[in-house]
Amino acid sequence: MRLFRMMRLMGASAMLFAVSSAVRGEVPANSQGRGMADGYIDVHMHLDGMYRQDGGGQSSAKGPGMSGPGKMGRRAQTGRGTERPSGGEGRPRGGMVKDYETAADHLIVMMDKCGVAKAVVMPPPQVANQHGGYTCKDLLGAIRRHPQRLALAGGGGELGPIIMGTASSAVTPAIRAGFERKADDIIRDGARAFGEMTALHFSLHQGHPFEQAPADHPLFLLLADIAARYDVPIDLHMEAATEDMPLPQRLGGRSSANPSVIQATIPPFERLLAHNRKTRIVWQHIGWDNTGQMTPALVRRLLEAHPNLYLAMKSVQTKWEPFRIGLTILDEQVCIRAEWVGLIRDHPDRFMIGADEFVGIPGRTTRKGPPCFENTWAIPGQLPAELRDKVGRENAARVYRLN
Repeated sequence: MRLFRMMRLMGASAMLFAVSSAVRGEVPANSQGRGMADGYIDVHMHLDGMYRQDGGGQSSAKGPGMSGPGKMGRRAQTGRGTERPSGGEGRPRGGMVKDYETAADHLIVMMDKCGVAKAVVMPPPQVANQHGGYTCKDLLGAIRRHPQRLALAGGGGELGPIIMGTASSAVTPAIRAGFERKADDIIRDGARAFGEMTALHFSLHQGHPFEQAPADHPLFLLLADIAARYDVPIDLHMEAATEDMPLPQRLGGRSSANPSVIQATIPPFERLLAHNRKTRIVWQHIGWDNTGQMTPALVRRLLEAHPNLYLAMKSVQTKWEPFRIGLTILDEQVCIRAEWVGLIRDHPDRFMIGADEFVGIPGRTTRKGPPCFENTWAIPGQLPAELRDKVGRENAARVYRLN
């Protein structure tokens, strides 16, 4: 165990050196080596390429633990025709610069250090008129710059606001038609998945939107049919709630946007899964549990009941997110827990990796959320040899059609 910790520290130091070199315009000597050799695939990453032109830093800076744009929007939406104030700050002063290409350069450095050959990048889930929000079109330059290393997913900035802003009972033929046109546009832009979508996304900081819409919302069901038609998966962020439950106490003090009662997510999620069995749905952030209900037992039951369900794992050390509860995949020594190894062994074709880190531009953008890329990519190396390639590469390549 002591040797493992030492190796982890050495790896972190190497990554910091490589990123510092990239900031100075230097290309690390092994920048194309390990990433291409190992061939791993990360199915869920974000680029943070927006910053103030006056050098004041990222307008949407976030506190620790946030997994979407931070000071973006004054209100949070629930997908039922209602909104909740998020306590956000005012709009930032100064012009904004979008440079997702340079952020992508830094992501490539991180990928090489962890043996990741390809990553799927996407906008986070958003609400309407969210300050600092962006769509997959903003990422096209980054994709063109690294066509062999990056793949595109879209929908968080285009489709998500429509779902969050439309009550289930208010979906009209015109809304459906407009939603489908946007989905078609995302595929024409080259997206390999619809994402990041959300059925329940907590507000983890003042100014960070709370988002919830039932997974069997008519527009989610429509999206499932569209995804099946194009043979692409849906990338879904969703906290686990088997029934209506009080807001976890640790989250109550973090943002006034969170409601006191959280509506159940698992029953409507199962209806979405059953709606169209041709639709591959990738439940993201497995092992990152904010309700205490994302248990191996629940995950096992869902996998056995729904053959079109896939899981992408994420790991964040508790020191970065002291509010988080539940059973994580990795313990505090960054070692995988035995119950998760058993679950992966029983369903070896259903798991993959989605680190969910926001990669920005050092010196220009401010960090969003905790570092989790390196921590998450510690998972495959601890798996038995017969599972390592499946989880690290093969499942992702098949589900996202990245061959």
